[in-house]
Amino acid sequence: MEYEELRFRVRPVGVHRHVLTVSGVGGAAEVLAVDDGGSEACRRRWEQLVEAELGNAPLGDQDAASQLRDLGREVSRLLLGPRAAAYLGAAQEHVGRMQPARGLRLRFDLPPALRALPLETLCAPAAQAGQSTALH
Repeated sequence: MEYEELRFRVRPVGVHRHVLTVSGVGGAAEVLAVDDGGSEACRRRWEQLVEAELGNAPLGDQDAASQLRDLGREVSRLLLGPRAAAYLGAAQEHVGRMQPARGLRLRFDLPPALRALPLETLCAPAAQAGQSTALH
């Protein structure tokens, strides 16, 4: 399968402030307020889910899939502002209509403070398509 590609580039511009740019036709740019500790918290949740799924830790009240989707939505909320999320949704729709069929590859260029984010969990809010963005 061939792929179209979106590149997400995040750069710090102040304390807990980052500029996000998205390449592609039209593109998008916005300023994000991201607490660097949120990245580490997401990574810890991801590692706990992996350990639970492997049977090395308790799972809790929710099943792993639900917790994984919740984590993916949190990563999406931290990393994608409204403009970038809308642009990603439009790109997914556009690629879905292409003939022959093509996939959409997402590439992230993150500063060191945000590299702990588990990008593999990325998914859209519950009311939107793209519930498992990383798997498409």
